[in-house]
Amino acid sequence: MSDFLSTEANGYVYEQTTNCLRNPKQHAMRVAAIVPQNKETMSVTVPTVVGSAATVKLTQPKTTVDISVPKQMIVNLTRPTGPVETKLVLNRVTAKTPPGTILHVYVEAKGKPAHRKFVGTINWFIAFEREGGPDVRTVTFDITDEVKALGVGLSGLTLTFEASPGVVAPPAKGRLAAPAPKTATISPNSDLTIELVEIRQEPVK
Repeated sequence: MSDFLSTEANGYVYEQTTNCLRNPKQHAMRVAAIVPQNKETMSVTVPTVVGSAATVKLTQPKTTVDISVPKQMIVNLTRPTGPVETKLVLNRVTAKTPPGTILHVYVEAKGKPAHRKFVGTINWFIAFEREGGPDVRTVTFDITDEVKALGVGLSGLTLTFEASPGVVAPPAKGRLAAPAPKTATISPNSDLTIELVEIRQEPVK
């Protein structure tokens, strides 16, 4: 019976058989290794929110949202001094039922819609596969190049959301396909909402 209870009979032994407690100094050193970084180190990894807008309801084929950005921040966005990216973050884009359209997203200089830049598209092709709840997502677009192209003379940024059927018109001879007329509408039953819109500047990872 004593051989059965002995670890030596099974080919292994413990490092310590009389004192199983660890050295307190060793434990303290391990704790110190997981202390959070100092503020100077953390500051280069945390994105800066340079402008935002809350609770955007999308009920019309075209919705515009103005975002105020401090003048100095505009300079930082259009002429960055380091390896940074500008991100458009659409937090908690929520639709209770299929909106019946895709959304084209544009950014422009405030008051200058003719010079807007295409950002991207939001669709619901694989949404609503689960029963019993709305589709909720956060969508992020890299708009670094688009904002740079708008120039430093900005007084703010405007976002435009446009409903689109998602098809294109047949191309004319020798030309690329042109966007089809924007005749799509957003289903009122979808209650399509963006909880928070943010323009962020963050270091390139």
